[in-house]
Amino acid sequence: NIFSCRFLFAPVGRYLGLKPRVVRETDNVILEKAFSENGKIGYKQIQGLAKQLDWSDRKVERWLRRRISRSKPSTLNKFTESAWRFTFYLCAFCYGLYSLWDKPWLYDTNYCFYDYPHHSVTNDVWWYYMLELGFYWSLTFSQFLDTKRKDFMQMFVHHIVTILLLTFSWTSNLFRIGSLVLVIHDFADVPLE
Repeated sequence: NIFSCRFLFAPVGRYLGLKPRVVRETDNVILEKAFSENGKIGYKQIQGLAKQLDWSDRKVERWLRRRISRSKPSTLNKFTESAWRFTFYLCAFCYGLYSLWDKPWLYDTNYCFYDYPHHSVTNDVWWYYMLELGFYWSLTFSQFLDTKRKDFMQMFVHHIVTILLLTFSWTSNLFRIGSLVLVIHDFADVPLE
């Protein structure tokens, strides 16, 4: 992920005209401390900080606005993360179709339940499941390292539920219907990214 974002998608993003955010703001220990303690600072506190620093209220507001802007991800950063997920979902969808192409349950879902639970797993379906499971585990953990998003908790719950559903369908030998759900899930995520 880091390799593809830094050496593949970031140059493509720069070629397309996206720029990394470069906000140069003077370091100020007092304002930085107030920002890290409170996050959102009220007008009365801005006035107090301005008096303490011998700055105008407007200058303190400008510093805070730039500090907030600095902590947000740049368009280039968003592009590289989204391009990585788009590439994975597209490849996973193509591999899912490839691995299920000769399976009868792709064309007739009744085959998902014929002779259940005595279904044997082919290597390509096993790899498809394990790649998807590994990917969702990586998304779950990388969320804590990536830029914090507004939908952090929703995506965290989504990834955990997806992992639980994959694990449940695998352990209960419902991998046929599970593989169909995975293909549809990957297909739906391609245009979303």
